[in-house]
Amino acid sequence: MKTRWKWMTVVFLVLSLVACGGETEPESDGMEMDNGGGTSELDLSLAKLTDDGAFMVELQPTQDPIPLNEILTWELHVEDDAGNPVDGATVTIGGGMPEHGHGFPTQPSVVASDEAGVYLVEGVKYQMSGWWEMSFDISAESTTDSVTFNIILP
Repeated sequence: MKTRWKWMTVVFLVLSLVACGGETEPESDGMEMDNGGGTSELDLSLAKLTDDGAFMVELQPTQDPIPLNEILTWELHVEDDAGNPVDGATVTIGGGMPEHGHGFPTQPSVVASDEAGVYLVEGVKYQMSGWWEMSFDISAESTTDSVTFNIILP
């Protein structure tokens, strides 16, 4: 009986070592997955310069936490490079879930609010948890620039 237990212990240890030793870390493609289903190397800031630095933009949710399967409105604050609110801009929205290859299930739009430099992003709906992108093209006077925000929903 002792020999049988010793044999089973040896088999267990060997299998454990093989299983643990056989694992290797996958090569990183620049966006490592974390346990929450999002990506750990994404820029998750909601305030940033546009791609060419023409505007400083801040995206603010009007609900916290951000719910799933509800129509939402966000606020987009746009300033010029001198920190002045940008009024009269044309702002368009795009986005979706890059890892799933689909856009929003709704047709969000952007309209100016009564507050200087603030635009309302209306009609946004997230139907599932995960990594979402919201991208904006902003045109004011003779300047056009773009910005993309990454949002991880639990």
